Amino acid sequence: MRIYVSDTDYINYDNLNKYYYKTINKQYFYTDEGIFTLYNDNIIKQLPIDIEIEKFSFDKYNFIIDKSYLENVEQVFQLPYEHYIINVESKYYTLRNNANIKLVIEYVNKKYHDFYFETNEDIHNYMIKEDILTFLSMLKKS
Repeated sequence: MRIYVSDTDYINYDNLNKYYYKTINKQYFYTDEGIFTLYNDNIIKQLPIDIEIEKFSFDKYNFIIDKSYLENVEQVFQLPYEHYIINVESKYYTLRNNANIKLVIEYVNKKYHDFYFETNEDIHNYMIKEDILTFLSMLKKS
């Protein structure tokens, strides 16, 4: 699940370098016939599974939980001629090895797009909340 912060006016990435974990690059192809992605040299048709968002607050922050995802439907061997390509670079940061939550900063077509937290844990878990607050304190502009 993705956890978004409602107020993102204070982003400063300079403090994150030592927490860098990995980068994942994906290509999405948007067409009249659906969404496709390139994965391990295979073209996969995907179906968006939209789940209603949840909102909650803690400390002084407002959050949005999004459990929506793209489900792999089938491998295809040809893209529709008319398509739009979006290149997404996702940079992952973690406070410690095997952490249950990661900060993800996304760039779309090489431009900053968004940031969110990614976890499969219960958001009300104390350690998850503490890690989110730690990351947010590092992201504040000085």
